[in-house]
Parts: sequence; structure tokens; C-alpha cells
Amino acid sequence: MDTLAVFTGILPTMQNELSVYPNPAVNELFVRYNGDGANATLKVYNALGQIETSIPLHQGVTRISTDGWAKGIYSLQLLSNKSMLASKVVLVD
Repeated sequence: MDTLAVFTGILPTMQNELSVYPNPAVNELFVRYNGDGANATLKVYNALGQIETSIPLHQGVTRISTDGWAKGIYSLQLLSNKSMLASKVVLVD
């Protein structure tokens, strides 16, 4: 018999690797990455699933300008050699 394990939520070891602030954001947002994965890439998607930006991410804090982005909900996806993390942020006027 095959076994399928489903996890909901965030594993404790990953929960502090990615934080996005402020939320909601106005003109800029900050991404703090504490993971040790090399070659990490952050992709930001708008509500239509289109990529607004894709940038390499290193440990520490990265500033992202949201000038020219429409207000709404954005999904952030961080991919590294070791993990895939996700977050959401709301952009307001």
C-alpha cells in the first residue's frame, strides 16, 4: 500500500527564512531572506499570474520598488537549491 503524506502550514525550520514587509505596502517592499540556499531567486506574480519581477536573492534584506505596479495582491515565490517558499503582499495606494 502506498502512503501519501500531506503537510499543511510551514515547517518550523523554514518559518523564519522569508519575511516580507510592510504588508500592506505602498511604494516599496522589503524581503528578508535568512536561508542558506545558494542561487535563490525571488519571483513576484500579480493577480493575473504574470511575473512583475524576478531577482536573485541573497541573505539579508532586499528592497523592491513597486513603482508602476497596480494595487492588489501579489504572490512571492522564492526558489533555492534547498527549498521553495511563498508569501503574499497587498499593494495599496
